[in-house]
Amino acid sequence: MDTRITAERLRLVEAAEEFLRRQGLHQVRVRYYPIAQEVTPAVGRGFRAPPSPAAAGAGWPGRARLRERGRPATASAGDRAPALQKDYAMARIEVGEEELPRLLDTAFRQRVVARLKTIGFLYVTLDLQGYRTGSMNETLERQS
Repeated sequence: MDTRITAERLRLVEAAEEFLRRQGLHQVRVRYYPIAQEVTPAVGRGFRAPPSPAAAGAGWPGRARLRERGRPATASAGDRAPALQKDYAMARIEVGEEELPRLLDTAFRQRVVARLKTIGFLYVTLDLQGYRTGSMNETLERQS
């Protein structure tokens, strides 16, 4: 999976941070995490993605978009066409400790999630440890 920062990924993060600052969250950072989803063709029906355990009961919201973008399945019955990899984005929001209660307000949180999804994130999460400098280095410290 490609984890490099691209212009598109940077645009997503900047748009999300700008929106959150306009909402009054001043000490805020949005982290971008790519999520790969294996997509397998369903013969005669376009592409489908197996739902995650959490989404199994509710359906998978990206399925229709994926069918529009994916090429039609060309395998005959019994053939297994190769799986494709589709990338999605997860936003992890870090805010200052004094601003955390605002994101726990249901109406405000729903507005934030809806906006970040329209920007282009599939998943939106809140880091309960809050904003802290050097948080991206935590994984590096664990590996050494």
